[in-house]
Amino acid sequence: MTTSSTIRRRVAAITLIASCCCLFILLHNICMVSNASFAPQEIRSITQRFQQYLQVPTQHPNPKYDLAIDFLIHYIETNYVKSSTSQKTKPTIIGGDFKISHHVNKYISQVGENERFKYQVFSCDGTTPNFILTVKGKYPKEGSVLVSSHMDVVPADEEKWSYPPFNATVVDVLDDHQNVIDRRIYSRGSQDMKCVGSAYLEAVNQLLKANDNWQPERNLHIAFTADEEIGGRKGWGCLLSPELVALWTELNVRFGLDEGIASGLNDDTVQVFYGEKANWWFEITIPGNVGHGSQFIKDTSTEKLHRLLKDKIFPFREHQELQMKLSTTNPRKKKSSSSVITINLTGIRAGHTDPRTGEFSNPNVIPRTTVALFDMRLYPGADTTEVDHLIRNDWAAYVNGSVKFIHQIMDNPLTDLNDPFVKKFESIVNERMNTDFVIVPAGTDARYPRSKGVNVLGYSYMPRTKVLLHDNDEYIDESVYVESVVNYMHIFERLLTKDE
Repeated sequence: MTTSSTIRRRVAAITLIASCCCLFILLHNICMVSNASFAPQEIRSITQRFQQYLQVPTQHPNPKYDLAIDFLIHYIETNYVKSSTSQKTKPTIIGGDFKISHHVNKYISQVGENERFKYQVFSCDGTTPNFILTVKGKYPKEGSVLVSSHMDVVPADEEKWSYPPFNATVVDVLDDHQNVIDRRIYSRGSQDMKCVGSAYLEAVNQLLKANDNWQPERNLHIAFTADEEIGGRKGWGCLLSPELVALWTELNVRFGLDEGIASGLNDDTVQVFYGEKANWWFEITIPGNVGHGSQFIKDTSTEKLHRLLKDKIFPFREHQELQMKLSTTNPRKKKSSSSVITINLTGIRAGHTDPRTGEFSNPNVIPRTTVALFDMRLYPGADTTEVDHLIRNDWAAYVNGSVKFIHQIMDNPLTDLNDPFVKKFESIVNERMNTDFVIVPAGTDARYPRSKGVNVLGYSYMPRTKVLLHDNDEYIDESVYVESVVNYMHIFERLLTKDE
C-alpha cells in the first residue's frame, strides 16, 4: 500500500528530475550560443568565409573597395537566411528580400533594407565606398552600438613571405610529435584587421543560425570603412563630414568598438584600447646652397638636414625614450611608448629626378632643397600648441626650413572608463578572458567617433598570438579566430540589451 508520504517523496523526486532536465536544456542552449561548440565542418565553413574576405584585394596603393562591398552584400544575402531553407531552393533571407535603392543622394549610392536588416553604401568622393550594416533592434530609438573595422590593408613584400600574402593559405600546426593541433591562416589582414570585421559578421550569422528570431534590443551597426591605413579621411572622416550629418544622426551611436592588437605569443591578456596617441605627419623642407657635385659646398640642404637631426630631433627622441624606460618598473611597460612622444624620420626627398621614371637624372648637381618626412605620435594630454611651436620655431627655424603638416590631430579625447557601457563591456569580456586597458601607441579609426563624444574601445581577440601587423608572415590561428567569433556572439547578446 502506497502511503501519502511515499507519494509526496515520489512527486518531489519527479519534480527534481524535471527541474534538472529543464536546467540541463537551458544550460545546453546557453552553451550552444555563448560557448558555441561548433562541429568540425562548421569550423571549416567559418574559416572558408574568413578566407574569402582575406582574398579580396584591398591592399594599398590601389585597394579594390568595390569588390569588398560586393563581398559583404553577397555574404549577407547568402548567410543571413532562414535555417529551414532547402539547399535545392533559393535561400530565404531573414526579414525578406532586400528593397534596393540606388543613388539615394550624392553621397549614398546604395541602400538595401528589409524588416530585419539595412545596409548603406556611402562615399564622399564618388570613388571610395564605405559600408554600414544595421541589424535592427527591437527598440530602435535606444542608443545604438557601432562596431567598426577597416577594409584596407597595407602592402606586402611577397618575397619575404613563406606563403602568398593575399591567398589566405591555411597550414596545419603540428606539435613535437607531428600531431595536428591547430590550423594557421597566413594572410595580410589576418590580424590588421579583417579578422575583426569578419568575426562581427560571423557572430551575427551564428546567432541567427542558433535562432532565426534572434534580434538585439538595440540597433547594432557594423561598419566597414576605407583608408584607415592612410589616415581614414575617406572612411570615418567621410562618415563624420558635414555632407553625411543626416546619416550620422540616424545611426544614433551610444557606444562603439574598434580594433585592438594581438596579445603576444605567450600572453593570454587581451589589451583593450581606451585612447590613442595623436598622429602627426609633417614635412620639413630645407633650402641650401647649390653647386657642382665635385666641390665642397657649405650649407647644402642635405648637410643642414644632418645638422637638424644631430642637434635637435635625435636628442629629443633619445630623451623621450629614456623617459619611457624611467617612468615605470614594469618590464612590459618599459617598452610601451604610450606616455611619451615618439618621432621617426620616415622619408627623404632630394635631387633631380626624371618625372617619367622617378630615377635620379643629375647625380653631379647638389640639390637646392631636401624634404624630410616625419611620423610623430603625441601621448594624450601632451601640450599640442607647445609641440607645434617646437617644430615650427625651433626645429624648422634652425635650418631656415618650412613646415607642411600632412596630418595633425590637435584634439585627442580619451574614452570615459566610468561610462556605464564601458563598465558593462568590461564585465562581459572579463568573464571569459584577462584584459588590460591601455592607451595604444599608434593610431586607429576610434579617434573619429571619440571626437564626437562617443565612448569607443579598441578590442581584437587574439591571445597567444605573435604581433605581426604590417609584418611578414602575418597570421592568425584558426582556433583563435573561431574563439573571437564566439566572444563577439557573447558580447552582442549581452551588450545590446536596453539596460546599461
